[in-house]
Amino acid sequence: MLGRMNSRQIRFFAVALLLALLGLAACGTGNTLVAQRANAFLGGTLSGFGGTDGGDPDARAVARDIASSRTYDFTPTGFDIVAGPASSTGAGGSLFTAGDGDIALSGDTATVTLDMLSNDPAVTDAQMVGTFSLAEATTAIASPGASFTVHWTLSFKLNSVDVSLTADQPLTGTDFVTV
Repeated sequence: MLGRMNSRQIRFFAVALLLALLGLAACGTGNTLVAQRANAFLGGTLSGFGGTDGGDPDARAVARDIASSRTYDFTPTGFDIVAGPASSTGAGGSLFTAGDGDIALSGDTATVTLDMLSNDPAVTDAQMVGTFSLAEATTAIASPGASFTVHWTLSFKLNSVDVSLTADQPLTGTDFVTV
């Protein structure tokens, strides 16, 4: 087949073959031609409780159920955190399943507001409002295993009584996809 090709066709074939070999060589080597990016974040354990009801063990238990092991999606349109929609999904066994809301940006600070769906009749009007560093979150998007901290204010009604507390939560990039 090469004997019937002119020099231009041979050069094209050689370049195409070289590019294909480079692409294969980049697979699995950590080469920047193939990158992994976080598509979601997994929430760790809440800590540093404070606020009006931070000392209440019942309020803290509800807050832990709302937030711990929750998956958060702050990048629904790609790999950049931008002002717009945000969502979350509760861990298996949690009484708080879906959470929907939005993200607002101001300088390096991102503020996420999520209204939480409760399957517990004793807990209503659950909401999480959190702030975090956009730079730290961007690092966690680009680096598998990197974490950043969200400073949450959690509010809800527990048996018709208003509850509000604050807590910190580490979020770690998870659900990585190759780009």
